[in-house]
Amino acid sequence: MTPSLALPAKGTNNLWYTLNDSSSVIVFVHGILSDSLGCWLAKENGEQSTYWPQLVTEDARLQHPAVFLGGFYTAVDAGKYDISDCAKELLSGLTVPDRQLQRPPLEHKRIVFVCHSTGGIVVRYMLTRHAEKFKDKEIGLVLIASPSYGAKLADTIGGLASFYDNQLGVHLKWGNDVLRNLDDDFKELLDKKAIPQLVGIEACENHFIFHRKFLPDKHFVVERESAGRYFTVRMLKDTDHFSTVKPNGFDHPAHKLLVEFWLRHYGVPFTQDLKDLLESSKADMRTRNLPYFTPALLLVMLYEGGFASSVFNAVKPNSAKELRARFRQYLDNELPAAAPGAFQDFDWLNRDDVRRAQQLAAEEQTSSISERILLKAVLLSPESRAVAQVRQFFATDFDKLMDEIERRRNGASATPGM
Repeated sequence: MTPSLALPAKGTNNLWYTLNDSSSVIVFVHGILSDSLGCWLAKENGEQSTYWPQLVTEDARLQHPAVFLGGFYTAVDAGKYDISDCAKELLSGLTVPDRQLQRPPLEHKRIVFVCHSTGGIVVRYMLTRHAEKFKDKEIGLVLIASPSYGAKLADTIGGLASFYDNQLGVHLKWGNDVLRNLDDDFKELLDKKAIPQLVGIEACENHFIFHRKFLPDKHFVVERESAGRYFTVRMLKDTDHFSTVKPNGFDHPAHKLLVEFWLRHYGVPFTQDLKDLLESSKADMRTRNLPYFTPALLLVMLYEGGFASSVFNAVKPNSAKELRARFRQYLDNELPAAAPGAFQDFDWLNRDDVRRAQQLAAEEQTSSISERILLKAVLLSPESRAVAQVRQFFATDFDKLMDEIERRRNGASATPGM
């Protein structure tokens, strides 16, 4: 799979891979002696094959987030450039607009860090030292082969880091004072919920770099006990320290881990047709400069020929047209007359009915929210006055309406005679 977006130049970090209107951004943060190109780029037969940030842009289950390539200076002869310097460099990349004056990642509501190895240490250091900058954000941490307590292998090759006076390499020694203190600080951050909406998952390799099928691996770059200290930990099958973050497709264990993490914490995405429909509705209310309420949602879902119109008309002929007229009257006349205030942008996933739809989709084990699932979720809203009007309109037939929605779960048409 050849990347369709421009790959970063070797050695460059803290730049946008793709920036869109999403309120979510996935920030990739590489490890020591790596960069935003080599860390995530898989190769087959010496040729560039798959770039993980590109996979993220292609997987609809991740809801098309913006993608930022975060990083820090790292080289064998980096000298005194230590973990605090790396964290400051990364934070600057997250907070300062680029030369095109595009908004920085920290302006997004949801920031999910995908960190390889030392990148996870740098991100945790940054979060503990600058928690106030992230306290109002949804923060996700996907720590892959990250030696949170150090790497025993670093003790073995520590002479090289000492020879070059490479402070970042020295920090990686098992139980190093810097890592031990960071371990305590990060646990305290989690315990005190200094970043209330912080969630995470950890993963480690299951092979050493030099692996032979019939010889057991007695050493790992990152031991499981160091890679799983704060969240659920997974061992990624058939991977070594470097291949953990070089997916060759959607079925690679690291990419599947990212998708599982996303869906568990941020929910099931809309189908593309439904997303386009909802965004058109939001754009209409933005143009009117009126707040977005449930009548606007029901109106756009009751378009002619759509699922909702079909179900409503099957239970009560011409009901969709009549309800459309009612909601249109409300939006055109009653709502503006009430002077409710100006339009305020929002994230669909923060609506209670959408969260209910995500729960329904998860219960049905579907990979996306369809019009049927969202309609069912909206009509189950207990406090919506618009839904109360629909209930009153259908009266004793409302239960039939809900039954018909459920009956069409497998694509069935209207019940004969209804």
